[in-house]
Amino acid sequence: MIVKTRFGRLMMAAMACLLAACQTSDMLPLNSDPDLVQGRLDNGFRYYLAPNDAPAKRVYLRLVVNAGSMHEDDDQRGVAHMVEHMAFNGSKHFKGNSVISALEDAGLKFGIDVNAFTDFENTVYLLNLPDNRPQTLELALRIIADWAAEVSIARDDLDAERGIVLEEWRARLGPMLRLGDKKSAIEMAGSRYATRDPIGDPETIRQVSGKRVADFYRRWYRPDNMALVASGDIDVAKFKAMVEQYLGAMPTATTPLETVDFGIPLQDGLRAAKVHEVGAEEPALELSFFSPLESDYSRAGYRRELAEQIAGRMLNLRLQQWEKQHQDWLLSGAFFSSAIGRETRQSIFTLQLKKGEYHSAASALFDLLATLKQHGFSDKAVASQLKRQLKLEQRRADKAVYSIDIAGDLVTTAANLDPWLSYKDRARLNLELIGSLTTEDINQALARLTAPSSRLLLQTLGAGEISALTSAEANALWQQSMSRQHSDFEAGQQTAEMPEFKAEAGSSRFIGEAADGRLKEYRLSNGLRLVFSQSDLNPGEVHFKALTVGGMGSLAPSEAQKLRLAVNLADEFGAGEVPQQAIINYDSDYPLVLSSLLDGQTQGFSGWAHRDDLAALLQLFRFKLQQVQFASNALKHWREEYQATRAQYANDPGEQFARTIDAKRYPGVPTVYNPDPELLTTLTEDELRADYRRHMLGNTDFILFFVGDIDEARLIRLAEQYLAGIEVKSEARKQYQIRPATPKERLQMPVSGEPRAETEVYLTSYPQPWSAKQAYQLSLMGELIQEQLRLKLREEASGVYGVTAWFWQEPGEDFSSGRISFSSDPERVDELIQQLHLVLKRMTDEGVSPHSLENKRRQRQDRLQRELKSNLGWLEAVSQSYMTVGGPQQIGQNIRFNEEVTAAELNNLLKQFIRQSRVFEAVMLPASE
Repeated sequence: MIVKTRFGRLMMAAMACLLAACQTSDMLPLNSDPDLVQGRLDNGFRYYLAPNDAPAKRVYLRLVVNAGSMHEDDDQRGVAHMVEHMAFNGSKHFKGNSVISALEDAGLKFGIDVNAFTDFENTVYLLNLPDNRPQTLELALRIIADWAAEVSIARDDLDAERGIVLEEWRARLGPMLRLGDKKSAIEMAGSRYATRDPIGDPETIRQVSGKRVADFYRRWYRPDNMALVASGDIDVAKFKAMVEQYLGAMPTATTPLETVDFGIPLQDGLRAAKVHEVGAEEPALELSFFSPLESDYSRAGYRRELAEQIAGRMLNLRLQQWEKQHQDWLLSGAFFSSAIGRETRQSIFTLQLKKGEYHSAASALFDLLATLKQHGFSDKAVASQLKRQLKLEQRRADKAVYSIDIAGDLVTTAANLDPWLSYKDRARLNLELIGSLTTEDINQALARLTAPSSRLLLQTLGAGEISALTSAEANALWQQSMSRQHSDFEAGQQTAEMPEFKAEAGSSRFIGEAADGRLKEYRLSNGLRLVFSQSDLNPGEVHFKALTVGGMGSLAPSEAQKLRLAVNLADEFGAGEVPQQAIINYDSDYPLVLSSLLDGQTQGFSGWAHRDDLAALLQLFRFKLQQVQFASNALKHWREEYQATRAQYANDPGEQFARTIDAKRYPGVPTVYNPDPELLTTLTEDELRADYRRHMLGNTDFILFFVGDIDEARLIRLAEQYLAGIEVKSEARKQYQIRPATPKERLQMPVSGEPRAETEVYLTSYPQPWSAKQAYQLSLMGELIQEQLRLKLREEASGVYGVTAWFWQEPGEDFSSGRISFSSDPERVDELIQQLHLVLKRMTDEGVSPHSLENKRRQRQDRLQRELKSNLGWLEAVSQSYMTVGGPQQIGQNIRFNEEVTAAELNNLLKQFIRQSRVFEAVMLPASE
């Protein structure tokens, strides 16, 4: 189960409340969506039913309980979360864990389609139904009705679940969590939030009585404090009748619903504070502005909120430019504004620093805010942003709205009792209001974001740092910045513009169709193949790939690392001679996206754009092929950042553990955790550019793939103009294979600062010739093994919160691999590893369960079919098939493999894998005292 621990409110409700077209007065309230059926049953239970057929036959259900950790008494800290767990451990109609089995039999996957989370204010249960058959809907509503009123909190089940909840608590422990808790304690000081972490208090989890758990359940799980959200392909009238049948029988509450104090005291003035946590020592500076969260559902309120959102986007664009002026001490800067708690708003600037120069960072940030206060955004900048926003909204209005997104938004509405209107009305209102916004409106919105007098300068100290700004020093800096006159930031900026690529046009000829007409193949006059698939799934959107064989696997490991670095530096600069800022400044409502691709066996480039901007994208692609450029001192800055990161994580136990595992499995081989020392010392930018030219620009024998909403004739004209003139080059390439070593002795590292053990078990099976079918069966086998390990280690032994198992084989490898990992109480490591091997032996001896296999096949079938229905999924399947076998033969093959796989085949593969596998165990333990 997911636990959200820092920001209690699910999401801000602004932008979910929209105007019907007939309204004219700024003070009229926003109307409701006529397509949404909402109401209350006689017992007070609320429902929100949103019919939507994207995708067809799918339904998404959410039970929203307006009770979280903020509703707990002092002796119940963690009980809201425990109740959520107990809902899956027995109810009136589903004994023990049978609710999970029932849902998996219906085609849902636990942890993905079946889940729940507890936060400060709410508990939400999620069911993503694979179909809309009456029996599936009835099963889901019967389960939801049990969750709402019939959970059995049996003593034995509760005692068993304590161990699982404690393991979830244990798994969360770490420097980043403690750092976040320290920040929250300062930001939320004086409120209940500061003492109500949703995961709970471990001692309470161990000792709380079943009576007190049941008290919380009966006190807050009542019909007038819950709601059902249903979004999907439903017959509303029939579904409403089912809701009344299953949820209308809950007895009406006879006492008033108790109130909870969600307030966070706001402290006037600018205060400074510092936090430090060993293991999370990346220096940072955060400037927050706190204010009461006000909900104004009028047209005027919506317009103000829209202006503030646009001002926030412009702030982030300004910060991107500002970063480049301070690269000596600044890694990145960002701004966002959201709810913190149910009744408070936080607008926050976050600076990630290279070093702890808090005085300089605060002074520079205050100067930026003073500049914005004095000059605001220019007419030109606002007009450009509004133009882009207007076009975005115009195209967004044509996009399909998916049921899962509607369900997520309606959870917010149900949790906060907000009004709701349709996405169509939202788009219509946005289009209308964006056209009415002025530079003055945006600058007033900008001023509102930084106007609150309750301000906090929070400094995260790096390793070895002890000094930071005091409140008095921060106020003095603020006054200095605000009292000085600053020059306009925009006045000194040079506008980078994208040049036009002069291309010599070529020609093309049609080769034929494939995949039942979904693919059209052409041959350009330079010999390159072009594969096109027309799709209006995302109106106006076109995705592009240019791929050739090669990739990281075609180079020795040290050379592959150099090329990876060269690719990163080249992409950071832009496209050939065109800097990133010129691409950002390009007059387009959709961003132009183009980046290098470098994986195991293929390489090339990918991008996407609106069809109206496809010519610009293809020109960028040609610039990319023409030359390689890096930003000034790019390698120097990369080394500084890398060394700073390595220094920060030098004593990080997890980093040490991963580095040691890599060193033992790949001795002498450069890896991500153990890079080639040359990268950090003698390598030059000229050498990196030469590597890029040789390996990336020297291999242009691409297959070109296009998927999207563009007329075929128009695409071919653009391809003839910009792609048929590419000089086709290639170099001889071979594939390197790196086989992992398998140490015989278990690696045990007592280095962790947490009271838990991290266990990883690696399995490598030789020989295993690669085939696409076997690779698919290995991944399916991994899911079946993971399910059996979950049942044994979690449900029976109560020893882990979760366990993961991956089994795979990459093309070209003559071995297959497996990895199983979990965290646990250190005292139980040997026991749990022994149980793990017993599960593998039992499955090898007895085979996989045909029932479990059928469930996994059904779950996967739905996912595989949905992947092929998306543009990106289809592009991936098409390009993968062409790059593997040179044509479309393998498109959709995993669907066929999934349909045809038998228990006998999996049993043979499992036996072969386990009996031939070499096993390496690695355990990170708490450091000795």
